[in-house]
Amino acid sequence: MRRIASVPLTLLLFLSCSSTPSSDLGKALAAGDLPEVQRLLGARANPNPPVSGREPSPLAWAARLGRVDIMDALLAAGSDPAQGS
Repeated sequence: MRRIASVPLTLLLFLSCSSTPSSDLGKALAAGDLPEVQRLLGARANPNPPVSGREPSPLAWAARLGRVDIMDALLAAGSDPAQGS
């Protein structure tokens, strides 16, 4: 069975998202900064911001980057799994 290296796969998934997140929460998410994501959510950052164009929701960002820890934080803050991918 052939294995795919995780770094290139992660890079591919990241590149499939929009090139630059527009919100502070999105930027912290793209950087994989769990403490900053938690801080922003604690400061009432919207875990369900309006999704426009090709920018995925924060939960979709976390999923595409394989960050289950960040997904857990977003879900605990009320992120809607049905919102934009």
